Amino acid sequence: MAVVVGTVEGLFGAKIKGAVVRINGYYTVTTVSGTFSLNVPPGSYIIEIQHWLYETYGAPLDISSLTTYDLGKIQLTFKRAIIGAGAGVVGGLAFAAILIPRRVKKGGK
Repeated sequence: MAVVVGTVEGLFGAKIKGAVVRINGYYTVTTVSGTFSLNVPPGSYIIEIQHWLYETYGAPLDISSLTTYDLGKIQLTFKRAIIGAGAGVVGGLAFAAILIPRRVKKGGK
């Protein structure tokens, strides 16, 4: 088996914990430091990385020998904003908020 390693990052280099990394039926989850390591046999694959706050990442991956393939830093982008929603990074932690409008009664109360 070959070893595929990398680091998943978001906005401003924030490490993404809990992203699911899949390569043709093999999968793992990124650590608190955004890193992953996955053993796969040689072949041609699509690597897919998913996290609920980010757009799904996909790219072809050719593994030709039993060695370590370091994919380096893989940057994910936030999903498109929903009306009234926001997302950001505070202290290296990603967050999302959905703002729900409140009904205001006549008279402003």
